[in-house]
Amino acid sequence: MSVISGRLLAAFLSRACRASAVFLCAVSLCCSAAHAVVVRGTVTDPLGRPVPGATVQLVSHGNPVATVTAGADGVYSIETSESGRFAVAASAASYYPGISDNFFGASSDTIARNVVLQIATVRQEVTVTATGVPTPLAQLSSPVTLIPRADLGTQVGIVDALRLSPGVQVVQTGQLGGATSLFVRGGNSDANKVVIDGIPAEDIGGRFDFDTVASTGLAMPGELTPALELYRGPDSVLYGTNAAADVVSLSTPRGTSSRPALDYSGDAGNFHTYLNEVALSGAHGRLDYYGAFSRLNTANSLPHTDYHSVTSAANVGYSLSANTRARFTIRNADSVNDLPGQYDFYRIATNANQKDQNLYSGLTVENRTAAGWHNLVRYGIARKREQSYTYSATGEFLNDGYGGDYDGNQVTIRGANGYTATGRAILTYACYTSQCYPQQTYLVSNRDELYYQSDYTFPHRIVGLFGFRYEKEHGSFVGFGQDQPTSRNNFEYTLQFSGDVRSRLFYSVGGALEKNHLFGVAGTPRLGLAYVPVYPGSGLFRGTKFRANVATGVQEPSLLDEYTSLYAELLHSPNPGYIQTFHVSPMRALRSRTFDLGIDQNLAGEKLALKLGYFHNQFSHQVEYVDSGTLNAYFGIKGFIPNFY
Repeated sequence: MSVISGRLLAAFLSRACRASAVFLCAVSLCCSAAHAVVVRGTVTDPLGRPVPGATVQLVSHGNPVATVTAGADGVYSIETSESGRFAVAASAASYYPGISDNFFGASSDTIARNVVLQIATVRQEVTVTATGVPTPLAQLSSPVTLIPRADLGTQVGIVDALRLSPGVQVVQTGQLGGATSLFVRGGNSDANKVVIDGIPAEDIGGRFDFDTVASTGLAMPGELTPALELYRGPDSVLYGTNAAADVVSLSTPRGTSSRPALDYSGDAGNFHTYLNEVALSGAHGRLDYYGAFSRLNTANSLPHTDYHSVTSAANVGYSLSANTRARFTIRNADSVNDLPGQYDFYRIATNANQKDQNLYSGLTVENRTAAGWHNLVRYGIARKREQSYTYSATGEFLNDGYGGDYDGNQVTIRGANGYTATGRAILTYACYTSQCYPQQTYLVSNRDELYYQSDYTFPHRIVGLFGFRYEKEHGSFVGFGQDQPTSRNNFEYTLQFSGDVRSRLFYSVGGALEKNHLFGVAGTPRLGLAYVPVYPGSGLFRGTKFRANVATGVQEPSLLDEYTSLYAELLHSPNPGYIQTFHVSPMRALRSRTFDLGIDQNLAGEKLALKLGYFHNQFSHQVEYVDSGTLNAYFGIKGFIPNFY
């Protein structure tokens, strides 16, 4: 019995050991899977078609840590037991390699990252300006121009890059540092929506001086991702007021290198011109960072046209988890430029200058789940101050018996028909009071914004987007005996759907409801369609896209328009009852509408791309300026509008 019992005991222990080993192995596998970073997504081409058999790699610090092959539907799933910063790289025959933005992944994280592979012919890009979500240009129905960061690396600002965009006119007064305005497709210079890292940057009412924007904090050597996106057409659906003619979106680079990268550049030229710029960037663990600083000085080529500009920018991101990220951005620009006046006409420079202080900052928290749900909350501020000074009268004093004036030098002007005229023009009129000089004007335009966006990707690649925006605008204008502050509270609600049908028909339809403190409620619908009857390929006429876009925009009046409106004139006149008599109301919303048609045709395997477009823009409810004499004739009041216009 003892021998038999011993054998039974040995068999039992042997089976128990084998069972324990299997159990421990299973536990080990489970623990390994539980502590793995899992990344899932789909590899597609620019039209949303899956790329089967694509090679997908999970890259950390420049080295692949895992490799898989995408399935027939382009879907992949890749994992690693390591934690840290990663990027997903994909490649396939006849396509350019594609790589996602880098991200932080910790144990037990499941992360969604889709990769778009560009066809290996003409390089294409992805934009968020037109639809609010990352979308390849090939799927858009609206015209968008992307300017890579590398294109700004040798430029002082963004003016020249904008000047080369289709449908754009850039007007600059004077030399470097002069006020620069943008006119897009017939729109006024205040019909542009300008956003910096998602933060509205234009003045109240839309005015924006583009010469105050340096390429510092926008350019990145060798980086092809866009630093500037220009959407041509109204886009008040996503961006609210002032997006009446276009949207200009600027973005600060993000640090990506595993080691700190320090870049310095310096330039010097004639007219006492020099530029110094330094940038520091990198990424470590959950943190990525970028900071830049520059100073530009020039004397220009005319008397009293000195200009200097100081720009600083920073972008710091922190991954709270693999799917939740917080980001802080800030950009500050201080500049001083002399105002010589019409020197070529007077031959005397005025003793005046203008100082600008512009600050834009924001904090963004966004979460993106593997199920296709994305939420974003952003709080942003814009603090803008413009100060103009005329320190003294210039020119030669001449007493004409009516108080006298200061004249410029004698000049001869010649017209296009050959006629000439010689004489002296009046620079300034005489002033006999001690308060006349220096003359000062202040324009303050501040904005606080809270923005929330939630978008979800439904089956069949249908994306629904809801947005809410609250703006607190407050500003003032001080000058010419006026000191008038204003405060506006604005609300906006957005709903939009976009998607495609069989990767041939792409659509975007949406609308926004804007409640503005000044002009009340306004709606801004938009509809866009794009159809691809012939996919891109290696043939002669492979790659054809038809597109159509109908959009509306809304614009709020500027501070000066509000202060000098007929309603404000009558309200402060001796006869405010005229408001009731003539049914005069406060200023309403300025409106815009556009019809946009186009065709994009690739030739000889996309070696040549032909793009034809037709647009019809209509701007209504615009402001008309009336001189004080007309106001006095009709209403018995004397306005001060000529002091401004």
